[in-house]
Amino acid sequence: MAYYMYQQTKETNFDAEGKLTSAIDGVLTSVRHTAYVTSGHEEGSLSQGVTDALKKLHMTVDTVNLLTKGAVPDDCELLMIDAPTKDLADDELTMVRKYLAQGGQMIYCMASQTKDLPNLDALCSDYGLSVVPGLVTDTKRYYQNTPFLFFPTLDTSVDAAGGLSSDATIMLYGSRGMTVTNPVRNTITVKPFLSTSDGGVAVKEDNSQTPGSYVVGAVATESIDDNITARLTVLGCDSLCGDTVTSSFASVDNSALFLASITAGFKDVSPISVEPVSLAEENNTVTTGGLWGLLFIFVLPAALLIFGFVRWTRRRKL
Repeated sequence: MAYYMYQQTKETNFDAEGKLTSAIDGVLTSVRHTAYVTSGHEEGSLSQGVTDALKKLHMTVDTVNLLTKGAVPDDCELLMIDAPTKDLADDELTMVRKYLAQGGQMIYCMASQTKDLPNLDALCSDYGLSVVPGLVTDTKRYYQNTPFLFFPTLDTSVDAAGGLSSDATIMLYGSRGMTVTNPVRNTITVKPFLSTSDGGVAVKEDNSQTPGSYVVGAVATESIDDNITARLTVLGCDSLCGDTVTSSFASVDNSALFLASITAGFKDVSPISVEPVSLAEENNTVTTGGLWGLLFIFVLPAALLIFGFVRWTRRRKL
């Protein structure tokens, strides 16, 4: 990937190995899949890294306006709603419900805002996920002095997080929170794979706070028949598929988790995509930034001042 600035082209990563691997895989297999990203709700956009990775998995990504189309496209194998700031229309909600009831797969990444989106919230509720008001943070696992930038715990036993190591680093910013409730049908199974610790807090616009442990990533599945399983993956924000976090913290595993949550629904696709080698300087991501900040900003300077004062007092007496 490269960008043009000040009449110069600057490379940001090196992806020869990834493209070569994808080309070889394309020769060995004829598997192709089609995904659609919705439009018309002031959605966000997938990061360039995620878009490139989907291409290397031989997945075509197109956009669709459900209102003008009148239905989810027949060839849609994965429907993505990325950070919408406007709600689905009633007709669109009906289309999405029908698509999932027929065994469709969908990923919904919430926007980092607290607007009411009753139809999207109702869809989540259908599949056993209740969206809580406000944004969530984790008072035990936040980054330095930025409470809404935190590290959720990852459950790799859930297939949506399959392939990631237990010590993978996931970082979210401005996430909505959810709690697991009873779905509308007992054939639906809900499995959270991203959660806050018991230090989670939901903060409303009026700054009122509700402590608790909140889900920030989950997958709901429903077996339609022996060969078809519907999947709804809900993420509390678009930090996994957007570049809000990954553009500043190249060492996090956000994109890898997003790709794993996609490929988990396709038996003939594996996340073999090779990550490009970054040519940019990486920030050192410290998961306990608050404690380190306290140590280096207050404790060590105070200790040096006390040591210096004691030395000065002793030398003065001499």
